[in-house]
Amino acid sequence: MYDDEHYQVTVQAAVGTVEREGCQNRVIGHISMFAPSYNLTRHVPGWLSTTPQVMVRTLYDQMAAQSELTLTNYAGTELNVGALLKDARYDYQTLTSSRPKVADGDFAFATDIGFSSARVDKGLHRQHFLDVTITSKMFTGSRYKNLGDVTHSGRIQIGGTSISQTISTLAAPSRSDVTEALLQLVDTHAKALAQTMLCLPLSATMTQRDGGLFVTIGARQGIGPNHLAVVSGDTSPWTILRVTKSDADGATLMPLNRQRNLAELNGQTVTFLEFN
Repeated sequence: MYDDEHYQVTVQAAVGTVEREGCQNRVIGHISMFAPSYNLTRHVPGWLSTTPQVMVRTLYDQMAAQSELTLTNYAGTELNVGALLKDARYDYQTLTSSRPKVADGDFAFATDIGFSSARVDKGLHRQHFLDVTITSKMFTGSRYKNLGDVTHSGRIQIGGTSISQTISTLAAPSRSDVTEALLQLVDTHAKALAQTMLCLPLSATMTQRDGGLFVTIGARQGIGPNHLAVVSGDTSPWTILRVTKSDADGATLMPLNRQRNLAELNGQTVTFLEFN
């Protein structure tokens, strides 16, 4: 409970390092999807050549269907961090075309799908498999900080050969079964990708401004008045702060301890506490 003068904060004390558990439980995540890439080896059956595009469309649709996510489709633009950060004032292509923008606190990702073939010999019978890998590279904020990758892979049987044509026919799964297995892998990937992004800590660098500490994340990311945040580091004491106002462009915070010097917190990274 808290009012303008009093706060009740539950703090877990520990000696040493406290491992972060659970997740941030963000109420909303803004995510930009950039151009996918595909890598198919030469022995992959031709009928699978357009399946990666179907998988990417399914990935986008499944993530867009989640109420916590707002997706922007930049599928026509490569997620080249160097090019995206190039100063627009000195780049003709950027000046004459719109450039994707990712706000602080938001996410960007690009997905790569790889297909390769494999075979396993078992006596007189040879099984043919499709090895598939889905990797999404994740970034956050206007500087495209690299968050790492989410990867899922699987091996799916696509056929077999035997001394008996009848046995070969019976051993081969249908194309629809193969496609269904691939889309199930996409479903797993979409859920993991969304959960990873929504669970990541929401942090920003504070700038002293107008009698408070300003951050460039706010209502757009679900941050509202009275939301609590913490500063903890080697160069500054452990400090709890409260959001005093927020809008789509950012938020202003003040330390609960009014004796704290704002200048000492200027430039520090603040991490918002979990959403309810």
